[in-house]
Amino acid sequence: MRYFGSSGIRGIYGEKITQELAFNLGRAICMTGKKDIAVARDTRISGELLEQSLFSGLSGCSISSFGIIPTPALCFGTRLLKKDAGVMITASHNPSEYNGFKLWNNEGRAYSRKQEEEVEGILSSKKFISGGGNKSIEEHDVSREYLDAIESFVSLSGKMKVMIDSGNGAAFRISPLLLKRYNYDFLSINDTPDGRFPKRNPEPTASNLMQTSALSRQNNCDICFCHDGDADRVIPIDDKGNTVNFDKFMVFVIRGMMEETGIKRVVTTVDASSLVDDYLEDAKVFRTKVGDVFVANKCEEANSCIGAEPAGVFIFPKFGLWPDGIFASAKTLNFLEEEKRKLSEILAEMPDYFFERNKLFCPEDKKDIIMEEIESAVPEDAELLTIDGLRARLNEHTVLIRPSGTEPIIRINVEAKSKMILDEKMKHWYDIVKKAIGEAK
Repeated sequence: MRYFGSSGIRGIYGEKITQELAFNLGRAICMTGKKDIAVARDTRISGELLEQSLFSGLSGCSISSFGIIPTPALCFGTRLLKKDAGVMITASHNPSEYNGFKLWNNEGRAYSRKQEEEVEGILSSKKFISGGGNKSIEEHDVSREYLDAIESFVSLSGKMKVMIDSGNGAAFRISPLLLKRYNYDFLSINDTPDGRFPKRNPEPTASNLMQTSALSRQNNCDICFCHDGDADRVIPIDDKGNTVNFDKFMVFVIRGMMEETGIKRVVTTVDASSLVDDYLEDAKVFRTKVGDVFVANKCEEANSCIGAEPAGVFIFPKFGLWPDGIFASAKTLNFLEEEKRKLSEILAEMPDYFFERNKLFCPEDKKDIIMEEIESAVPEDAELLTIDGLRARLNEHTVLIRPSGTEPIIRINVEAKSKMILDEKMKHWYDIVKKAIGEAK
């Protein structure tokens, strides 16, 4: 049985995610030879019960309990304290009824698929061996060390008006403390830890951030940073009170890192916009499968200055090989201070690309043969990438066709430089996928 998805183990609490699973996960981690473990959680109501069950399963291990902190702080603390592994109890941006677990190695990098398979094998076998002996649980707050580290990497003047929307999630304390250190005039909203997420859905999308946008506009903020449940992501609201076009914002941060480091190698995923290639003409762009572990691994391999996913995820290799929405906020302020311009003005200079998503039902056992048929329809002059589905870049559009890893569907994403081309090409690829599915039945 496969427990891990593209970002840890995740599901609805009481269904896939249970206290029994947490207990068995602890036992499985011990059986892989890990004996010194850091554990943290986000604000979800089910988090404390899952944490206690995990502790019970980690029999014979030494445990550092970080309490409620963001995922990047857990990763940082795991590396700082030289732990064998870190466990974050979170469902990230998913709604309140979800929870899950994400495992990190001693570098603070997400578990590789090979490491996940080792844990899955033990969970599936149900052949657990007790760790035996007494375990120690030591509470350790790594917040100060984490903020100290950010401060040592990023210099800021504190001259903008900033808002923080922690979404009642794990960033409720750390993000405001960071701005306070730099003496910013800032407002902090939704900063009461509440795993019911009463003020907004934890996924920071434009539709979920309408109230935050209005507040930012009313208070004449230069920028507002919005986090998900565990703050591994960040989505800004600009000086006009609009949730940013994330593709453009991603390019802005990437460009800033390229200029700061002099390194022109950047990493992103197959689902990222072609704007990255077109606007950053001097960049060497590496694309990976969707998932921060793939981005982190490629960042190290390519010695890149940054890794980014088009969902508010940034990895800064010189700081740590984990997704870090809080460090990304600090770097964004850094780049804006250097530009001495408003974010809305900077992003307006970038071209607008048009994007549409679609999907079709596809039997699980037919996905491979259907993808082969679709690939045969790709023109020979296309720039083709097949590491995660099929990404074909052509003259005026790019298409990404990926079978879902969790549902019996095939997703179709098309990006184009005009609405007319987008409509035409979406119909073209939709028909190709539909035909391939029909012929495979």
